[in-house]
Amino acid sequence: MQYNITYENFYKLSQNTFYGIINKPEIYNLVKYSFKNDEKIQTFFRQTLYDRLLSDYNRLLEFKFKQVHFHFPDNTSFLRMHSPDKYGDDLTNSRFSVKEVNKILKPLDGYEIGKMVDGFRFVYPLFDESLFHIGSVEISVDSDFFNKTFE
Repeated sequence: MQYNITYENFYKLSQNTFYGIINKPEIYNLVKYSFKNDEKIQTFFRQTLYDRLLSDYNRLLEFKFKQVHFHFPDNTSFLRMHSPDKYGDDLTNSRFSVKEVNKILKPLDGYEIGKMVDGFRFVYPLFDESLFHIGSVEISVDSDFFNKTFE
C-alpha cells in the first residue's frame, strides 16, 4: 500500500511537471526546431532549453526526481538535464519506454532499467501546437529512492 501511494504521488507530480512546465510552446519549440538541424543550432537550442528549465529542474530534485530527459522522434537523446554534456546517442535499443512512446504517441510509465541507472520513468510524447509529433520527454525517479523508503 505504501508503495502504491508513493508511486501515485510521483505519477501525479510528473503529470504536473509535464503539463505545467514542459508542455508549453516556449519549451517544446526548442526541441522542434532542433530536430534535423545542424549541430550549431542544436547546441544553441539545447543550452536555451537547459537554461529555461534549470530552476524548475532543481526544484524537482528536491522532490526526489532524478531526470528530465528530452528525446527526438527518432529516439536520439537531445537533452539530459542531469548530464547536459551527454547527448546525441540513439536510445532505440536501450530504452524501451522512449522507443514505445515515440511509436504509439501515448504516455507510458513504469519501472525500467536504463544504460546507467534503473528507475521509475514517466515518459510523455511531445507535440507542437498543430499536434505534430516532435519527440518525447522522460521525468524519472531513481529506484534507489524506493529501496531506501521501504527498507
